[in-house]
Amino acid sequence: METSAEKNEQIASFVEIVGESTEKARQCLEATNWKLDEAIELFYAHPPHTQLPSLSPSFTQQERQSHEIDPDYVRPPLSVRREALYDQRSAQWSTQPATSNWGFWDKGNDRLEALYRPPLELMFKGSFEQAKCEAARQGKWVIANIQSPKEFSSYMLNRDTWANQAVRETISATFIFWQIHEDNDEGRKLCTYYRLTEMPSTLVIDSITGQKMRAWTGMIKPERLLEDLIPFMENGPKEYSNSRRARADEARGKALAVSASLDIKEEDNQQNAVKREYPPLPEEPEGGKGVNICRVGVRLPDGRRVQRKFLQSDPIQLLWSFCSSQLKEVADGRQFRLTHAIPGALAGTLDYDTNVSFADSGVSNSLISMTWE
Repeated sequence: METSAEKNEQIASFVEIVGESTEKARQCLEATNWKLDEAIELFYAHPPHTQLPSLSPSFTQQERQSHEIDPDYVRPPLSVRREALYDQRSAQWSTQPATSNWGFWDKGNDRLEALYRPPLELMFKGSFEQAKCEAARQGKWVIANIQSPKEFSSYMLNRDTWANQAVRETISATFIFWQIHEDNDEGRKLCTYYRLTEMPSTLVIDSITGQKMRAWTGMIKPERLLEDLIPFMENGPKEYSNSRRARADEARGKALAVSASLDIKEEDNQQNAVKREYPPLPEEPEGGKGVNICRVGVRLPDGRRVQRKFLQSDPIQLLWSFCSSQLKEVADGRQFRLTHAIPGALAGTLDYDTNVSFADSGVSNSLISMTWE
């Protein structure tokens, strides 16, 4: 049983679609037991100023009063009249050659067919590949509209969007329009190729590459469609392809320039790096009576730990000589620094230019950390 809110919603939908009064909408909906589709068919099956069929031949005023009194009263079933919005011939329109007879839409007087008819004057009459080739020849995009006879949005597109004068003029100037049913062989191929699951679907296709550039599903208002098509009106597929190629070349050129700049900077850094000459490293001293020897441990950048004995009176520069002998990178000119590995009073970076001995520097019998500059 329909509620009042549901009935009001059905009446509003009927008025919006048909454009008739609320009273006429209520008559048609009551005559079809509040089924919107059948009410619309009933309206177009009878001229606007003729009397609609009664709810039942035997459903008189007296019976209405009886029905109000008797809650078990059941009215006789209606004889429902069914019509197709457009027949099976229209399902093949897009694959017919341009010389086919398209006049059958104009021969009949059925108002329902005329209202929801496909935009035959706007459509390209040929296969999808033929539409792409023609669009590429003219430097235009392809608008492909895949419809479903089961979805009322398909009929609304024909009635409201493709019939809109501004939409027609825009499409004629910049696009090739192609329409097909999803249950047609070519329609099924497009649904599979472009992975279309909702109907109706409307696509903007690059006529050169076949790439899907934009997609809509369901009903599209004319104002929204025109707004969404603006980017495609400025440039055709050829200009778009050229600009995209130019942007790619520009980005590639910038990347190469940055890479070359970094390479030059690296070369300059290597050339500007001063390869320091360290004093020759003497033989490691042996302990003995009267010989003051110290041990120094070094933690290298690669994680290894090495140690060596020095004389307490040796200059601290020999510690740099020892470290440079442990790693090949130093021989190639890579700079490093030495710091006390254990925090304390002497913590900090050691200074190579300090002309002091191991005894005076405080590194005797300590651990030193070597790190790269």
